[in-house]
Amino acid sequence: MLAPPVRKATEADLPAIVDVITRAFDDNVATNWMMRADHRRVEALHLYFDTLLRRLVWPHGEVWTTEGTVQGASLWVPPGKWELGFFTELAMVPRMLRAFGWSRALRSLSCVNAAQRHHPKVPHFYLSVLGVEPSLQGRGLGKALMQPVLERCDAEAMPAFLETESEQNVRLYKGRGFELTETEPMPGGGPLIMSEQTLTRLEAMLLSLRDQLDRLTDRVESRLADQQLTLTRLRLDVARLEAPSGKRQPRDERQPTE
Repeated sequence: MLAPPVRKATEADLPAIVDVITRAFDDNVATNWMMRADHRRVEALHLYFDTLLRRLVWPHGEVWTTEGTVQGASLWVPPGKWELGFFTELAMVPRMLRAFGWSRALRSLSCVNAAQRHHPKVPHFYLSVLGVEPSLQGRGLGKALMQPVLERCDAEAMPAFLETESEQNVRLYKGRGFELTETEPMPGGGPLIMSEQTLTRLEAMLLSLRDQLDRLTDRVESRLADQQLTLTRLRLDVARLEAPSGKRQPRDERQPTE
């Protein structure tokens, strides 16, 4: 099944995007470790993604969704915009407290601060959230939703960055050009979080050249080893021929003169 075309989201799409992402992350280990665990968990999850989308991502215009009905979304933050300023953080505190609950607020904020320390030092696009309707996962929607910004990263020779707690996602993102750069447990004994970064075109080209050189070196070393083995065998054969055998010398076949 072909994935549907994607487009930039409009403000009218935001409620549906939050709904889809909330369902997509309903069983996410890392997110649920931060969220409150009482009967208001789903409501808290919805509030968290609504705040993230409207306060952190939407102002920068890099939200992508599917044509027609919203079936998923990728939430990107452009270079230099992913780090929250003091007043933005302050404005988000009441909503985050409602989402995390007082008992988990401190460790959740510690997780957010820890994640920020792992961002690349160079300008980069940050994939804050990628979510697809659970019943439609595995059909290429995630790849399609990432593609527009990844193409822009290629064109501008700029890396992209994301975090995940899933080994399965690590394998999937690797197929999209991401490389695992770091792993670290979430503060307070939370699940392991893996940071991933794409390569720029130049880096990818250099990596490809290095791989080709490594393969060529292996072939040359293998060929030299084969030649050395052949030379050693020849030397042994010569040594056996030159060594006294103790056998009778071949008879002179010439006829004696009369």
